[in-house]
Amino acid sequence: MSSPSESKSSESVVAAAQRPDLTVAVKSTKQLLKDFLTRQEERAQTYASFREAFDKFVDDKDSAAFSTACDTITKKFAAISMAVREIAPQLPEMWASKVRAIQELEKSKYEETILMRGLQAKHIVVTKDIYNPDFVQADREHRRKINDLIESINDILEDLVIEVRY
Repeated sequence: MSSPSESKSSESVVAAAQRPDLTVAVKSTKQLLKDFLTRQEERAQTYASFREAFDKFVDDKDSAAFSTACDTITKKFAAISMAVREIAPQLPEMWASKVRAIQELEKSKYEETILMRGLQAKHIVVTKDIYNPDFVQADREHRRKINDLIESINDILEDLVIEVRY
């Protein structure tokens, strides 16, 4: 016959074995920020791919190839945004708010880039009217807005990079 303490002990083991394992792999803030910075690097590479595809389009005027490249690039941007939206809620609010701010700035940068490339396509490829003063002014304004957005993004990223390094 088992003693009361042995019985209690074996009941605890059985009860523990029957409980579901609630442990979840929780990433540290530093690791989540590293994951976010990796997504930002992917975003930068995707912008470089977009610039290359546009330059190729300007050279060869192959709108079908450019359209295919744009579809692929848009899907990459969407996947990156989705990954970032999954990271943000896992971060402490101090960092999550910065990630969300970057996300909003990146959205504005993407939209401004699309407007600029559309304008450039019209004037460089279609009408070949690159000296039109309205085009020159509008192109300059789009570039200024994009540069301002990049500067704002980089200001916030600097805080995140410092947190990851130290």
